[in-house]
Amino acid sequence: MIGNRTYTFLIYWLPVIFYCLIIFLQSALPSPINAKESLYVNQFLHFTGYGLLGVLFLRALLSSRFKNNTLFIITASIFLTGIYAATDELHQYFNRYR
Repeated sequence: MIGNRTYTFLIYWLPVIFYCLIIFLQSALPSPINAKESLYVNQFLHFTGYGLLGVLFLRALLSSRFKNNTLFIITASIFLTGIYAATDELHQYFNRYR
């Protein structure tokens, strides 16, 4: 039988890790669109992708010991998503195809 912590990790945190991995791998690929020609498409994709990551962080943090502190959870979700987005942009900077 799986312990409560393992269950929480698998159900709430594994999707966050998996989605971060998908973002990282996608960022290593050549850009499928010319960002200058389709600025709005690029902005929409970033907003949607990182919006989903923020929701996944929010969902995972709601399962943590801080679940009763709504302001902290929302702030932490935004902060963690922003940190990951910044590190992803840094990753793309070193990728010559981006």
